Amino acid sequence: MWRFGPGAESPREIEALVERLLGVDGAAAFWARFRDAFISEADIVRIAESGFDHVRLPINARGIQNADGSMIEAGLEQIDRLIGWCRAHDLWVLLDLHGAPGGQTGTNIDDSLGRPDLFFEARHRANTLTLWRELATRYAGDTTVLGYDLLNEPLPNEWQHRFADDLVELYRDLTREIRAVDADHLIMYEGSHWATNWSIFTEVWDDNSALQFHKYWSSPDRASIAPFLEARDRLGLPIYMGEGGENTLPWLYTAFRLYETEGIGWNFWPWKKIDTRTSPASIVPPAGWDDVSAAIPGGDVADAGRIFDELLENMRIENCRWQPDVVAAITGVAPRVVPAWGFGFRGAGESFSVAGGEPLAGIRADDAAGIRFAHRGDNPENPFEQSDGRDYRPAEQLVVDLRPGDWLEFEGGGSLAVEGARVIGPEGVIDGARVERSARGVRVVAERPVTLAGVELRGSGGRQRNRGVVLTHILQTGRTNRGDLARACGLSLASATNIVSDLVAEGLVHETGLIASRGGRPISLVEPRPEGAYLVGADVGERGVAVELFDLSMHRVDREFRGGREEENPETIAHDLHDALVALRDRNLEAWSSLVGIGLGLPGVVESTADGGQMLYAQSLGWEPVRVDELIDFDVPVFAENGAKTQAMAELWFGAARGVEHALVALLGRGVGMGIIADGRLQRGATSSAAEWGHMKIERGGALCRCGDRGCVEAYVGATAILDAWRATGATFEGSGWRAIGDLLETAEAGDARAAGVVEDVVDALGVALGSLVNLTNPQRIVIGGWVGLRLMEHLGPRIEAATRANALRRIGEQTDLVASTFGGDTVALGAAIMPLESLVREQRRP
Repeated sequence: MWRFGPGAESPREIEALVERLLGVDGAAAFWARFRDAFISEADIVRIAESGFDHVRLPINARGIQNADGSMIEAGLEQIDRLIGWCRAHDLWVLLDLHGAPGGQTGTNIDDSLGRPDLFFEARHRANTLTLWRELATRYAGDTTVLGYDLLNEPLPNEWQHRFADDLVELYRDLTREIRAVDADHLIMYEGSHWATNWSIFTEVWDDNSALQFHKYWSSPDRASIAPFLEARDRLGLPIYMGEGGENTLPWLYTAFRLYETEGIGWNFWPWKKIDTRTSPASIVPPAGWDDVSAAIPGGDVADAGRIFDELLENMRIENCRWQPDVVAAITGVAPRVVPAWGFGFRGAGESFSVAGGEPLAGIRADDAAGIRFAHRGDNPENPFEQSDGRDYRPAEQLVVDLRPGDWLEFEGGGSLAVEGARVIGPEGVIDGARVERSARGVRVVAERPVTLAGVELRGSGGRQRNRGVVLTHILQTGRTNRGDLARACGLSLASATNIVSDLVAEGLVHETGLIASRGGRPISLVEPRPEGAYLVGADVGERGVAVELFDLSMHRVDREFRGGREEENPETIAHDLHDALVALRDRNLEAWSSLVGIGLGLPGVVESTADGGQMLYAQSLGWEPVRVDELIDFDVPVFAENGAKTQAMAELWFGAARGVEHALVALLGRGVGMGIIADGRLQRGATSSAAEWGHMKIERGGALCRCGDRGCVEAYVGATAILDAWRATGATFEGSGWRAIGDLLETAEAGDARAAGVVEDVVDALGVALGSLVNLTNPQRIVIGGWVGLRLMEHLGPRIEAATRANALRRIGEQTDLVASTFGGDTVALGAAIMPLESLVREQRRP
């Protein structure tokens, strides 16, 4: 943290320097303020928002225990305070005894005075047993506490051999002390020699335990962690990388992807330090800090008080230099650059395919992918010793040679953006390779021989895209949790957690409760925040408009209908729409202030114009082309689409087509329309005119359609056509809508031959029209909606399905099912409201 050199590296040495420069009272005041400034609740918030799920809290025994073994309540309360912050922000806490009584390392990272006195003096051992028993007693049953990390990096260097048996015996005794008062919390054991020598782990000491290693400045590959993987498999215990960092962004990205591929939990170290490129937060050194460093051997600093006061302010997280690229590299969420040698760790055929690739000794040697040094000559055995995060020197740079057809996959889920990605060679951007999306991230495929140094993933498109994926899933499921989100969206838990935090901050999502987990802390649930945004959807027809207001949970808040006259024209429709919107607004002023936009489901073809507007072409209604902005004049974003397509949107987002990659959503009313879903997306065509199914011909020179042509689907299965056909048989009935269609179907069921004949013709026509589309599009599902469609499905569902299959190729027809719309007659308005909802998801548009 301090960036001091020899003479001020251990806790005692730093304390002595501060006391010499500030005096006894000044030093005491500094350390009291330090404990409030260095880690505050704002740090915990930032850690949670960055997508991490726990903190590892380093504890110096002197802060919580007196020399006689009694506990210091003020120090314990500081731990309580941090645990409380983490509980409030959904983080676990791993308690880490970083400096044991007497010191466990003999080096400068604890209170050792040249040797690990914990293993020399019985009083220090006894105090350590007491300390852990007291901590376990205090936190037994606290589900925010993840577990107990018994000793940080014990016995490095020569001490690892001299006291190996003593360390094992201490671990056994500590385990007994803890289990006497706490049967549940995880116990974590670190190996000796900076937690890298695991020779002591020959048996399982506790069933609820894990083994911890640390990793710095070495090759990020499977060979470097092979002893830890072997112990995991031999003993059946989980393993954890408890400290790793202080390196370059490429190293961080690669190392942490290795841990995640191997299912290894991890913790980055450190969170912040002075003037660093390797931590998420960099403390800006105060003016005169070099003078403090220069005074380590001796001497005073004239304005030491001012320097240390400024340091305290600078170390607050809000005053630190925030370095999101470090977080991105660690979590794998939208990193700016990934190194060529950082491809996945799943082996040939899964993470890479390089014909004739040779392994590089000492660096991912088990992956024969053609890694080599970019510049041969004077290459170091280990090119990863960049504790300051500096750029690689020419002799340290690594590249991968690819031939045409060779490829490398880089992992990061949907956060790795293909759009705008650039392939980087040793000297800069190169051609000859393409970047394409893959199941786990992106894949670089060589189109000619290339030498790859890395991939630049420009901008934040990946993060924005992931935000949309997560928000969509929350909106569609209604209630979920971070773990389920991560699995459903193909993201790491860190990524999903980070995005949820962003959505909470935007006011779009909120936490609504807890559910029990299989062990540990309860799981918090998240839901759409209903008042976070409002949306309007309008079903605009030739006989009036139905306008509906929805909150962000897509619950209908209010509804207004205007019209009801026969065959209105665009002018009267515009008047109806305006009146309905004004009425809704006046009744819902508070909601209107958070309105995202208005979506219109229109009766015709809706096309975009060169000036960014939209035109409605309603040929079947006899209307002249009309600009959408002539139908509505409100100072909010307006979106418009054909009504059949908005129905398909509703079914795709929330209804019978949700989760279906290929579907047909038919709207049967006075008019007839269709929405085609392919690869999970609504198809619009070149000018948004796709799927005008109502005007697809099923009989040459057949019945006259409202569009003026003959033989259209609408001329046989639209409401007007059906009732005209029944009337032509001599039947008399009331009305021309829902009731009349119902009377026809009930009359047919009662045995009336004329009504039954009309119904048979409708079923035959639908079978031909739908069966042809089944052959053309191979859907998994057909959804029938619209008020006529729902009436028909209520009475004739199995017959329509049989007729459809009879008019399709047998195999394709067998693979398609047919269901009724989920939402009844209000589907068009709901689907229209999804257009502004999609803009909120896609563009982060806030009211």
